Amino acid sequence: MLATLLFSNISDRTSAAVEEPAFAPQTVRFGENFDGVTAPQLPAGWTVSTTGGGGAFTTVTTASDTAPNAVFAPNSLTAGLSELTSPPMVVTGANAVLNFRHQYSLENTWDGGVLEVKIGSGQFQDALLAGCVFLSNGYTRTINPSTNPLAGRSAWTGGSEGFVLTSVQLPASTFGQTVQFRWRLGTNDGFSALGWWIDTITLETIPTAANAAAIAIPTAGTAAPYPSSIQVSGLPGLVTGLAVNIENFSHNFPDDVDILLVAPNGRRIVLMSDAGGGTAANNLSLTFSDTAPSFLPDNGPLAAGIFKPTNYDDTDTFPAPAPQGAVSGTTLGAFYGTNPNGTWSLYVVDDNGSNAGAIAGGWSLDIQSSVSACLFTLSPTAQAFPVAGGSGGFQINIPAGCGWTASTTNSFITIDSPASGINSAAVSLTVAPNTGGARTGLVTVSDGINQRTFQAQQGSGCPTSLAQTNLNYAAAGGGGNVPVTAGAGCSWQAVSNAAWVVVTSAQQTGSGALLFNVLPNPSRSARSTSVTVGARTLNVNQAGATAARFDFDGDGRADISVFRNGTWYLQQSASGFAAAQFGISTDVLTPADFDGDGKTDIAVYRNGVWYVLQSSNAQFFAFQFGLAADVPVPADYDGDGRAELAVFRGGTWYLFNLANNQTSVLQFGLAGDKPVVGDYDGDGKADLALYRGGTWYLQRSALGFGAVQFGLATDRPVGGDFDGDGKADLAVYRGAGEWHILANFQNYSITQFGLATDTPVPADYDGDGKTDVAVFRSGVWYILQSTNAQPFAYQFGLAGDRPVPGN
Repeated sequence: MLATLLFSNISDRTSAAVEEPAFAPQTVRFGENFDGVTAPQLPAGWTVSTTGGGGAFTTVTTASDTAPNAVFAPNSLTAGLSELTSPPMVVTGANAVLNFRHQYSLENTWDGGVLEVKIGSGQFQDALLAGCVFLSNGYTRTINPSTNPLAGRSAWTGGSEGFVLTSVQLPASTFGQTVQFRWRLGTNDGFSALGWWIDTITLETIPTAANAAAIAIPTAGTAAPYPSSIQVSGLPGLVTGLAVNIENFSHNFPDDVDILLVAPNGRRIVLMSDAGGGTAANNLSLTFSDTAPSFLPDNGPLAAGIFKPTNYDDTDTFPAPAPQGAVSGTTLGAFYGTNPNGTWSLYVVDDNGSNAGAIAGGWSLDIQSSVSACLFTLSPTAQAFPVAGGSGGFQINIPAGCGWTASTTNSFITIDSPASGINSAAVSLTVAPNTGGARTGLVTVSDGINQRTFQAQQGSGCPTSLAQTNLNYAAAGGGGNVPVTAGAGCSWQAVSNAAWVVVTSAQQTGSGALLFNVLPNPSRSARSTSVTVGARTLNVNQAGATAARFDFDGDGRADISVFRNGTWYLQQSASGFAAAQFGISTDVLTPADFDGDGKTDIAVYRNGVWYVLQSSNAQFFAFQFGLAADVPVPADYDGDGRAELAVFRGGTWYLFNLANNQTSVLQFGLAGDKPVVGDYDGDGKADLALYRGGTWYLQRSALGFGAVQFGLATDRPVGGDFDGDGKADLAVYRGAGEWHILANFQNYSITQFGLATDTPVPADYDGDGKTDVAVFRSGVWYILQSTNAQPFAYQFGLAGDRPVPGN
């Protein structure tokens, strides 16, 4: 069993006074004066044994330090041992002192008594061998060689001339341990004396810090003061052991009392909550230690003693300024591994409004700290990262209960995992690409006392820059030439991350140029990849293959076609002549690839209704979207290979996606503007575009808004990709057949082709990826082929027909 008897003071000494040294104020954690029993009985938990001729320890009234009893063993005439063993007791402080008063009359140097200590699960050994230090009245002499079982050992021998105080400093290693003490009297054969009296035994601690001010507990609410605080300073290292002492606790209904302990760093636990039921407690000294044998009782009466932190209600709350949120743990181990220095706070609350109480003696802390207890290692301590950056990390190996923090001052290192914690853990991090010289970054890990560093090593990140970082290509592909800036000694080689981008430039040193080719995209889906140049990245985006405008048979070439009184007449370049009755003479022509099969579908717009004849299955559908006066502008605005239904109305664009049935409304332009839809940035998506009085206004899906002055108010804007770079060019038809073209927003040209009365019908009739200059005149098509710059004329249609490419 564990002894739990505590005394606040022990007095009534009846023997002759002996001058004794003074020590720092101490708190009694265990006490026994043997006066609670009737001689010759011993208190519960105390045991005796004898060997040989030794006489047993018993309580007697013949002499005592405090009346009426002391424990006594006679000095026998024959060789033997008399032993007195204490109950087990918990050491709750780092500065523990065993005090006892004793009187001895023993045959000098032949008979004698010793003190032995058992720590934890170890064996009993002499107090000095166990690391104890006598602060007063230690051993007097050595027992002579003889039949005495203690022969050769230092001991108390001879006469003490009355009761004297012996104080024994226990080693710091006993903090939190269970200890027992054993007094042994050894005798030899021959002469004898009176014997050994022992009385007034206490185990005391010198608290690390204390606040003796009383804490008043009201009938309901927070105590006064709230909190009660203790300032700790000067302790080295980190917390490795902790006990909390509550002095003179009184309350008529202890179940109402809740106590929260908060450390300087904010960690916190509930020391006591809803314990003790409704039986009044009066002036109890309570010590809380993780090594205590038991918890406070839930309903039974409280008694003085040493207990584990006890919480019977997890829903209890502590008003501000107590920190809010979940507690850090349920044991005092939650504080282990933290800095002990700073303000410790005790928050006391009465959660029911009927009974009051107090902690009249305040409270104190017994703190054990160590510089080396939380020593830790990192594994590995360094890691090499590629120039392009990447992820890595290391393991923190630290004793259980110890806390740590990780930090870095290097901006190119990002700690991805939690940057603090308790116990061993893995730290993950990311290193950014290196665009400069070789570098090393550090992650510093600290337990509050000790520091270790992890090195992130990264080679030179040359070259230093690319003139461009993003390029867009049409499905037809094309070449690329990107200037590269690099130091004179920097060697680099570009690497493509996809087979459809072919790097043609060789390895270079210093500044140079990245040369590559983008192959045609056979798929209808857009694609993206990158070219890596050291630590730099060039992103390459390519639009998916889309049907050529006005290509009704899907061979990649626009077809000559006219509309006459509701009939479509097609001269298909691959499939030959065809005619289809679809629409009425007043319909607006809206041909586009609505079903995504790579062929232009016959379609008309009439009074807000779209009528579409799908080429994929020859099925017809009609769909209401728009108003009679709207301008239909069908195109593939999202790059999915299917044209959307779209109308322009007074500066607002309305789009309907046939794939997901979603409607989009976009404000761009003014009433009276002319829509000139096209893919002006080459990302495979049609862009909103308007022509107003000689100015082009563009809302590009990849490059955003732009405005370009090109043309006159009387010009007719004509769309197309005249240079085959995958981007729509600015072009107008003026006067007597002048084509003014601004290719790629920078290459200006004028082509004379046509008459003032002609209808411009630009389209890619030869399938080379470039829009051909072309006009329709009285049933004859005049086309200037981009493949060979040769014109040709083709009779198809009648005067008055509406050429389909001209709509």
